[in-house]
Amino acid sequence: MHTPGDLYYTSNYSLSALDSHFLGTNFRIAPPKGILNGLSALELRYGHYSQTTNLVSDVISVNLKFK
Repeated sequence: MHTPGDLYYTSNYSLSALDSHFLGTNFRIAPPKGILNGLSALELRYGHYSQTTNLVSDVISVNLKFK
């Protein structure tokens, strides 16, 4: 039984046991003299997100920093 004072609630029992996880890794290179012409840093990121509702997501991103 829920009351209007409850902050978060659901009547959908499949979502009441929801569990989610995010795991990621990162690779960054930023030498003092830079990389190539004008590029001072390069960063690659990967993340994996999953839920117990069979939702799965993979994210790949590239970050470039210029002088």
